[in-house]
Amino acid sequence: MRVYIALECDNVEDRIVHALTTHVMRWSDKIWLLDLTPFYSYWAARARALHTTPQILWKKTLHQGFAPGDSHPGDEKVLGMNFPFRASCAPSPWQALLLLLSMRERRVSGLLSLEQELGQTLYTDLPWSIWWHALSQFAPHLASEKDRRQLAQGCERLKRTVERLNFRNVQAMKILSYDGIRRRFGLWLAECWQWTFDGEEQDLMQLFSSFPWKAFRFSEPASVTRHLEDPLCLWETISPFLIADLDKLGRDESFSAQERVVKLEWKITFDDLSILTVPICFRHPHDLHGEEGKHKTTLLQAVYGFQNLTAQAWKDLAAPYPSLLSWQILLKEKLVIPAFVEGLFDHDAHLDPLSQLLKLENELPIPLERFAYAEDWFPEESFVERSEDEPAKVSSSFHAVARARPLFLYQHTVELTEVRGGEFLESILNKWWRSDNAQLEKRYYKYVDPVGRSYWVCQDETGRWLAHGNFG
Repeated sequence: MRVYIALECDNVEDRIVHALTTHVMRWSDKIWLLDLTPFYSYWAARARALHTTPQILWKKTLHQGFAPGDSHPGDEKVLGMNFPFRASCAPSPWQALLLLLSMRERRVSGLLSLEQELGQTLYTDLPWSIWWHALSQFAPHLASEKDRRQLAQGCERLKRTVERLNFRNVQAMKILSYDGIRRRFGLWLAECWQWTFDGEEQDLMQLFSSFPWKAFRFSEPASVTRHLEDPLCLWETISPFLIADLDKLGRDESFSAQERVVKLEWKITFDDLSILTVPICFRHPHDLHGEEGKHKTTLLQAVYGFQNLTAQAWKDLAAPYPSLLSWQILLKEKLVIPAFVEGLFDHDAHLDPLSQLLKLENELPIPLERFAYAEDWFPEESFVERSEDEPAKVSSSFHAVARARPLFLYQHTVELTEVRGGEFLESILNKWWRSDNAQLEKRYYKYVDPVGRSYWVCQDETGRWLAHGNFG
């Protein structure tokens, strides 16, 4: 899920934009582009827990960030017409920018999403003045003077074409093609045309790979450096020094208790003077201060990254491997969780099951997978992997069937011997039109073996008992 916010305001502070994301680009004097994609799973999980949407949480966060000190979370207006900021949400930075400029022309403030009906209406009815204005802001971000000159020349030719063809608004230009615009008006106008219209039809990662994103950093990252008295090679001897350095990093004046770590960088120098950079990444914002003295989560992600990189770097190297001589830990990315944001959630990990789940995922080498019921009676196809923002939609009859089925299903059936019946659960009709289904009907049972293990089994046409899953 790719999500961008274009934010317009008179004065912006890092605590405000970093309450949403650390991926920030300064587009102009008053406009900022925010990439929320790396943190969407975090916001989606919080939104589900509060039975709301990520857009509403972003709106509340921005409102409280810009609001006076005596305001309260419930003070925001239902219709965002008087907010001290203007923001638009879209699946691409260019679309978010166009929607923001349209909001400015209509004098609409607050946060508006392209998914909303009003957002779609404003975007569909984009006048040419907005598109030309967006292109004028786009030109300074091109790397070379040649590109900027070609863009300006292409704009002049396209303006004459628009007047000749009597295109009333930007949407009318959709009948043109990318190749045609590139041949007549240049590469960058063709790219902007494609970003305007094709965002929902192509892979967004590939489509916007040419967008001239330039990361903006409000301040230099905090860091800790250690020079070891003796080279180290065993993790048991490395980890105590890492814990001490992480404690020192947490006490840095530029790293407050309201901030959560998103990414650390561990730059290691070995005794052969080779250097290895190990990224320590967290899937959700991590409370480094809360693990002072232990840092279990950080050490786990550090060892995962260290082992993966050293296995690749030393696969052709005979033992003994190089030992660690010194290192530097840099705080590369952090997310601000100020008091007004904490008020939206329960951040007590001992009481909040969602916080425990997010913490668990930060400790694992791979992300957790979420599954949902599928509208299908066939056991092997009765569940699908579900994205963070996709709601579960299933009829009550499938819910009833699912409750009788086990939590764990096998990828391949397992033959069981000496099965003597069991508790009958259901009978299903196979998809007979498939050549791999010889049986017309399957009967499922709950079978408990002599040691108390419960299996979900069926019997095939040859009399074999096959286990499809277990009940835990």
